[in-house]
Amino acid sequence: MTTMPLRRLLVTLLFATLVGMPSLSQALDLGGQVRGVQGDPKKFATVQLDGPGSYVALTDANGRFSIKSVSPGQYRVKVTQGDKVQIFSMAIASGTLELVVKW
Repeated sequence: MTTMPLRRLLVTLLFATLVGMPSLSQALDLGGQVRGVQGDPKKFATVQLDGPGSYVALTDANGRFSIKSVSPGQYRVKVTQGDKVQIFSMAIASGTLELVVKW
């Protein structure tokens, strides 16, 4: 008779632990902007993310970009505009990136 309450307690604890833990696999919608060191927006630049997933976006005339359903994690972020390239290494855990390139 004592195994049923113990089993119920263990199942309840397991469920509470799993539900209470934040999930790193929750995808997020990522938005951001690419600017130069002078603050000028980098229009029509390619933003490429390689890490837990691979994603590519093109900036608009204001240097803004968006990527849907990005998996959080450590990424190599490559920004390309013409023959100019800059690579960043960063953890992505929120929905906003502000990238400043050297050109």
